[in-house]
Amino acid sequence: MSLRRNTIANYIGRLYVAFIGIVIVPAYLTYLGKEAYGLVGFFSMVQGWLQLLDMGLSTTLAREAARFNAGGYSGAIFRRLFTLVTRLFLGVAIVIATGSVLSADFIAASWLNVKTLPDNDVAYALSVVFY
Repeated sequence: MSLRRNTIANYIGRLYVAFIGIVIVPAYLTYLGKEAYGLVGFFSMVQGWLQLLDMGLSTTLAREAARFNAGGYSGAIFRRLFTLVTRLFLGVAIVIATGSVLSADFIAASWLNVKTLPDNDVAYALSVVFY
């Protein structure tokens, strides 16, 4: 395909995703209710913050893997880099998962303004999402 066709297809795909995102919100609100949909928004916010924590390390690791496959340097250097990034991600994941499970009750009772959903269910939803 040409660059022009790829660009047009990319824009059409982005418009479709935006359109579906706008159209599906009333269905979510009908089936879930306002508070449960608020939990979906909270989870989306958490996911966005976690993506920011990546800080480009995934992209860097992919680039270095391509350099290694092209013969840019030895396997020992790439293994050390891969081990470092893996341990860093694992450490951050453990800290975030532990912190979220331990603070689920506090977040459900203090941060989120729920009236119809029981705090127990909200805390359970907050802690289960990280398993």
